[in-house]
Amino acid sequence: MPATPVMAYFEIPVSDMGRALAFYSSVLGLKPTRDMVDGYDMALFAEREDGGGAFGAPAKGDVHVPSKTGPIL
Repeated sequence: MPATPVMAYFEIPVSDMGRALAFYSSVLGLKPTRDMVDGYDMALFAEREDGGGAFGAPAKGDVHVPSKTGPIL
C-alpha cells in the first residue's frame, strides 16, 4: 500500500499562534517545532516517518496576513 500523500510545503498566515497550533496539531495529528524564521514566528510541522502528514508552518508576522480568501497551498 502506498504511503499517505504529503503536502510539499505550506505557510498559513495566523494572528493567534496559540489558537492556530491547538487547531492544526489536532487536525494533522502532529506536534510542531516552534521557531523564529527570518524574524517571523513559525511552527514547523514535519512529515511523519511513513511519509504522510504535512510539511510546513502556521506563520505570524507582517507579511503573513490572514484573509477571508485563505492561504494558497
